[in-house]
Amino acid sequence: MRHHSAPAFASTLALALLLAACGDNTNETTITDSESGESLTLRTADDPDEGIAPPADLPAFAPIYPGGVITASVTGKPGEAQGMVAFTTADSADEVIAFYRERGKAAGLSEQGEMNMSGTRILSMGAGDAAAAAMQVTVSPLDEESRRMVQIVYAAQGA
Repeated sequence: MRHHSAPAFASTLALALLLAACGDNTNETTITDSESGESLTLRTADDPDEGIAPPADLPAFAPIYPGGVITASVTGKPGEAQGMVAFTTADSADEVIAFYRERGKAAGLSEQGEMNMSGTRILSMGAGDAAAAAMQVTVSPLDEESRRMVQIVYAAQGA
């Protein structure tokens, strides 16, 4: 079982998010690491108000928030159960964080940290070791319509 280093995975996710922000009107893009040969698939919504389907490998402890509209997802190899999903919601950051805290605790994850920086909330939860389940939920203000952008980085047991 191969595990990805956190810095490399984070760097690849950051690249994928930058590509998504470019608005290239592409629904699906594969990004391949020239050194390792490993690839990630980036899916974005042509119409952010319509959204896209959730990733097939989304773990039960990290479901899409009720009413959330998915704008992007990043996944690795099928069956890896690790990646990122981004969606919008009109609910408050407190409501979103409470929802994921409850789901994480029900799945046996413990809170590893929470931050509030200038209106952006971050919740980190995990099962304790690098091979175990984990998620990080980031909730940021999106626009004047009081919508929030939520990003969940997740890894399921055995990923």
